[in-house]
This record gives sequence, structure tokens and C-alpha cells, in this order.
Amino acid sequence: MILLNKLILKQSEQNMSPQKEINSELISQYKLHKKDTGSIEVQVAILTYKIKQLSDHLKVNKKDYASQSGLLKMIGKRKRLLNYLNNQNTERYFILISRLGIRHMRSQNALFLNKIQPSIKTCEANLL
Repeated sequence: MILLNKLILKQSEQNMSPQKEINSELISQYKLHKKDTGSIEVQVAILTYKIKQLSDHLKVNKKDYASQSGLLKMIGKRKRLLNYLNNQNTERYFILISRLGIRHMRSQNALFLNKIQPSIKTCEANLL
């Protein structure tokens, strides 16, 4: 979270920092090994940076609907990546969201299971 805020401040001070520099800084902070450029952690960090930039842009330009739809697509992609990471390795997931300052989102499977849990209990009771 601190790194993302520093990058946003740095970009606003320099007016427009090239995206390659920002990506390389994010990759160096979130990579898992020496040659890592595409792990889930790196992808989510880059998406989080872009999401913060777009949300700041939309605060000023409220009627920019094209950017708004792009923002929603990025949020959806980040959500899918985070759900995948949570299913594969929960420890890495919680480390990543704490580093990025993102809230923990309950997965759709957990919501679905909570909805059908009472019906499963009633079926089990009827069988007994």
C-alpha cells in the first residue's frame, strides 16, 4: 500500500511517469523469484495501481463512462485472480491483500454454501 501511494505521488509530481518504470518498480517489489514478471502477485499489484489511477481520474471526470467500464473490467479481473490465489494458497492471498491494503472479499462459493447450508441440514434431518 505504501509503495502504491509513493508511485502515485511520484507520478503526479513528474506529471506523467512512463508506465514501464512503474511496472518495473511494482514487479521488483512483488516478484516471487528473480525472473518473475507474471505471477499472480505481480499482476494484482499492477492492476491495483491502475485501479487507483482510474478511480482518481473518475473522481474528477464523473461522466467518463468509457473509463468507468474499463475500471469495472479491471476490478473483475483482479477479483478473479484473487479468488484463484485464495483457492490455491490462502497464506499468500492474505499476505498480498495486507501488503496492497485491499479488503478480504468472500468468494462466491462461500456465499453459495451459506445459502444452501440450511436446506442441507433439513434434508439430513428428514433422512434421519
